[in-house]
Amino acid sequence: MSLQPEEPRSLAIDAEAAALAAEAEQQLREYLAGTRRAFDLTLDLSSGSAFQQATWRATCTVPFGLPVAYGEIAAQLGQPQAARAVGQALKRNPLLILVPCHRVVRMHGGLGGFRAGDAAKVWLLKHEGALLL
Repeated sequence: MSLQPEEPRSLAIDAEAAALAAEAEQQLREYLAGTRRAFDLTLDLSSGSAFQQATWRATCTVPFGLPVAYGEIAAQLGQPQAARAVGQALKRNPLLILVPCHRVVRMHGGLGGFRAGDAAKVWLLKHEGALLL
């Protein structure tokens, strides 16, 4: 145990983080209200492996309301046989909705997985007018 006072946190970093969180919250509210179709945020996706980061970046390019298959993301990454690996990377997506992994579905029908559960994935796809089941 140290009796030394803790180092003060940088107020500039706290203010920057608060502003980013407020902007993310606002954009999520707009998305959920149906007035926003794309997010305009700088996302830090550095917490994953190189493959995960590439998968998350590719997933960010999937347009609103237009689901794609896991294999399509794998092919976009230059690894067409890596559909399962894409699914595993999306399972670890740290920013659900902002990195729209709910738009990635099975090639021959079916939802595929979603960390927030099937009901949430169905709701999000319906919200975007994309449910093809």
